[in-house]
Amino acid sequence: RVYYAFPEAEALAGLEEDELKKCNLGYRSKYVVRTARSVVNEEISLSQIREMPYKKAKEELLKLFGVGEKVADCICLFALHQTAAFPVDTHINQALKRHYPKGFPKRRYKGCEGIMQQYIFYYELLGKE
Repeated sequence: RVYYAFPEAEALAGLEEDELKKCNLGYRSKYVVRTARSVVNEEISLSQIREMPYKKAKEELLKLFGVGEKVADCICLFALHQTAAFPVDTHINQALKRHYPKGFPKRRYKGCEGIMQQYIFYYELLGKE
């Protein structure tokens, strides 16, 4: 078997913005290429972001083309292990409206909001069966 590592930023930065569409990235192709260029041009440092507290890391990620609140929170939670991150997509938003009409009590779960978000997500996905 042959296994391939994820390409280095330098390799991705040299691509045309639409080239990764062939890898089923669709409209996200340009986001990946532009982010790789930001890394290569040292406009952003992923190693520095890795060391930042959650709010600062999220703030830096939001500077990247195509990265919004949800994606920044997903990166913080799943890649940087910042468990205070609470990504909200349409599924979580619907669950919050259904189960927490007065708002999710984030203060109660300070520091592990992202873990609670995952419990909510998987309960909505699998818990009803």
